[in-house]
Amino acid sequence: GAYFEDIAIDTKLRNWNQYSAGETGRYLMQHPEADPNWKAHAEGLLDWIEKTFAVDVPATPQYRLVQEEPVQYGKQWGANVISEQTVEDMDKMGSHTSRYASLCALYYEKTGDASFREQAFRSFNWATYMAQEDGLITEAMAEDEFWFSDGYADYIRHFLAGMGSVPEWSPPGENHLLRSSSVVRKVSYRARELSYSTFDENATEVLRLGFHPTRITANGTPLRQRPDLIEAGWTFDAKTGVLRVRHEKSQNVVVSGS
Repeated sequence: GAYFEDIAIDTKLRNWNQYSAGETGRYLMQHPEADPNWKAHAEGLLDWIEKTFAVDVPATPQYRLVQEEPVQYGKQWGANVISEQTVEDMDKMGSHTSRYASLCALYYEKTGDASFREQAFRSFNWATYMAQEDGLITEAMAEDEFWFSDGYADYIRHFLAGMGSVPEWSPPGENHLLRSSSVVRKVSYRARELSYSTFDENATEVLRLGFHPTRITANGTPLRQRPDLIEAGWTFDAKTGVLRVRHEKSQNVVVSGS
């Protein structure tokens, strides 16, 4: 039935939405231990979303004000553009397109399939056009509705998730804590130092730095630079400036360098 509150509950199960499928796929990619076939199932869900919601649909009167064609295209400028639900609301929306993009970025991160990185990049770019210069996020192209849930609690976080999966998309030469497996309680940025605290003692983070890290501590104890994060420590890619940190039994991390 319908997930979104502005459409009546469908007791006959004819109204499908992309949200449930997409977030199920996200869970499988973030928790592969829950399903030995997570890769195939996640890709299958993304494929279903594309085939069901990145399709051409009739243009509403609002769309006809900005384009002559009587169609909202499922592919625009090379991007898959996603509708909300199959009954009563197949308009192309920024929040749903950015969600789809974040899922493609995560699938690329987990599998290395570059075609999904490209899909994510194009769909993210399309979704940026829902953001006005004054900071308002419109629900969909040529519409004048501004939903807090869609534009702020939903839309923006998908861009953050995308940069967590593909850190190279974040601003180069700057310091940014992009993602944590925990809740970040506070973060402080300086030119050659970045410090943060997490809610959980055991967590991993993804950062992009504008400096080369030389010392990283967790609760004051130095962490070792490692080739991987099988255990507590950190890795750094000097070409991209991407730092990954794993800390255990500690909440306060300080990254310093030159």
